[in-house]
Amino acid sequence: MTLPFRREIRRRDFALSLMGSLLAACSATPPPIAQPKLPPLKTDDLSSLVTAAGLEWMVLVKPRTIAQIAWLIPEIALFAPERNFDIFKREVGVDLREIPEAIVARFGVALGDSDLQLTRHMNDAEACERLFRKRITKEPERDEERPDLVRVSGKIGGTPHAFARIGGDVLAYQEGGDAAKGPVRIATLYAEDKLKKTPRALETEPLKSLAARFGDAPFIALAVGPFTDDWRKAANGLLEASTGVGCALRPTVREHIGFALAIAGDFHDSADAASATLMDAWDAFTATEMGGVLGLDKPVERALPTHTSEIVALSVEVEPRRFAEGLHALVMEDLDALMKL
Repeated sequence: MTLPFRREIRRRDFALSLMGSLLAACSATPPPIAQPKLPPLKTDDLSSLVTAAGLEWMVLVKPRTIAQIAWLIPEIALFAPERNFDIFKREVGVDLREIPEAIVARFGVALGDSDLQLTRHMNDAEACERLFRKRITKEPERDEERPDLVRVSGKIGGTPHAFARIGGDVLAYQEGGDAAKGPVRIATLYAEDKLKKTPRALETEPLKSLAARFGDAPFIALAVGPFTDDWRKAANGLLEASTGVGCALRPTVREHIGFALAIAGDFHDSADAASATLMDAWDAFTATEMGGVLGLDKPVERALPTHTSEIVALSVEVEPRRFAEGLHALVMEDLDALMKL
């Protein structure tokens, strides 16, 4: 008489056990789906994010290197007071004194007459993005191509602007031009290695040779020819036949500022004459009011000319205090200071 009752208990226990198992399976957290590993962004060389297309000029600077030159600190403070750095950090999120490297570039009609600023930084990239977004007044857009590659665009006032955070340590800012195909967008595509056939700025001549000539100078400025209008007359007409020009500043062992100027072109048959022309042009410039204000008329030693078949150049050392005072007076348009210098 007890067997059917026991069978009923077993059936009930089995049903309860089966139901419990099903409920447990339904309520269990599913295993996480492995996300594909993204290839690293290519940002080791900051200049590799600048396109050669439409480039007119670019400046490569190493602010932290300059800020760490102890004997130059008083001159830096004269030209760039600490409060200016603090204001910039509060509004942009980046401390200029701690930037390892930065690039400013100007592009012509091909890229909508736009400006690009690239910065390698040590700050909170997302915080910098938020600060940029706060400045946008209309038409904001945000594209997250991957967690470490975000683009933001919109208008600040009536001017188009664009921004990108590229990896954890590169910021890109654009003013003017088209956000969808301007220099910031191109920089992100370079970082993703998607523009293998599009030449970068320092992969093309003459900028490649000019940049190599200046080496690791903490300040380098480069401009691309051909030069038109008044620029053709510069350097006693040398720029009319030039393919590019560059200059660099660096500290010297004698604690002066070393200034180097180089002009690229085809000088195979005229290198000696071109070098002499450059020296004459330099002497004429140092005799002008601006040359006197910057202290170029009283160098530590006379400028030293050099030349090859492709570049004519000169280098000179100038006294840093006079140079900084003159630069500050020119930028601030301080007439009293200019007259005094």
